Amino acid sequence: MLGMRGYHSKQGRSRPWMGYLARVILAAAALVLVSAVGYWVLAEDVSRPSSAAHTATPTPVKAASAVPTSTVVRPTPTPIPPTPTAKGRSVSVGREVSQVYRSSANRAYARARARHRESRMPKVPPTPTPHPTPTALPTPTPTRVPPTPTPTPLPPTPTPTPAPPQDDFVGYVGRIDAATRNRMRYSWRPGCPVPLEDLRLVTVRYWGFDGRPHMGELVIHERYTYAIVQVMHELYDARYPIERMQLVDVYGGDDDRSMAANNTSAFNCRAVTGRPGVWSEHSYGWAIDINPVQNPYVTASGVVLPPAGQRYLDRTQDLPGMIKPGDVVVRAFERIGWRWGGYWSDPKDYQHFSATGR
Repeated sequence: MLGMRGYHSKQGRSRPWMGYLARVILAAAALVLVSAVGYWVLAEDVSRPSSAAHTATPTPVKAASAVPTSTVVRPTPTPIPPTPTAKGRSVSVGREVSQVYRSSANRAYARARARHRESRMPKVPPTPTPHPTPTALPTPTPTRVPPTPTPTPLPPTPTPTPAPPQDDFVGYVGRIDAATRNRMRYSWRPGCPVPLEDLRLVTVRYWGFDGRPHMGELVIHERYTYAIVQVMHELYDARYPIERMQLVDVYGGDDDRSMAANNTSAFNCRAVTGRPGVWSEHSYGWAIDINPVQNPYVTASGVVLPPAGQRYLDRTQDLPGMIKPGDVVVRAFERIGWRWGGYWSDPKDYQHFSATGR
């Protein structure tokens, strides 16, 4: 048997190695038994915590404080009596078994304590990541906008024509409107050789005998209006003086009165002087008389019209307003194709210029 000095077979021979084998088997069995008992005790202790642990109020977990632990009763290993050796000496296996038990029990105890500590710790739910709560934007209330009234276009404002400087030439050409027709009630009448639609009102600036510019009017056939404006422009630039420039109607359509007033005029529906029933070139609007006093109508028999023109019969004089062969007035009219009556032999009409030369 074990615990005796040696093992003897039926033959009585002693086999020492058999004793050693028996002791090893016995130690292993004891180790298994002790380990099983230790695990059972620890499991019971963990499943039934102490009353103090149940009654204690759990302390909230803090980052800097330690987790409270409960007291675990370790099982005291049962000492094993010393076993005699094969040679009659006792061998103590309790120390070896105790060391093996303690190493295994310590690991089991550490695991059980960790599980118990985790079970005693309060479960802190994970802090959810804050997400911004979407804020519903207020729905704008539609505002009724009153319809924009359609702007009424204003009538175009006529741009006023800036007045030219007082010393600059100006010339305008216009149709015979109702107002002008009313003014021409003496110079034009039904039966005249030219209709009013063929006539134009020409307004120009000229130099007076007073050395100042004035505005004058002429009625010209529409075919020659701009040519006459060109001539008057040249006379203005040459500062050729003109006494006055008015419609013959100012004098009631009377050619003698108009000449006596030294009036420069153009259209007048009348007969040739001294030839009743023959239309004058003035009746067509393509003839003009300039400064009749300084440039009179003279016949071979000595008739001078107007009578005030007798002081200007000497054409060698160099007096303001007189027209002489080749001067600025004659040249200006020649450029537009008109001819001067001063070149006639009889009568001499120094005031007269016409498109036909008659």
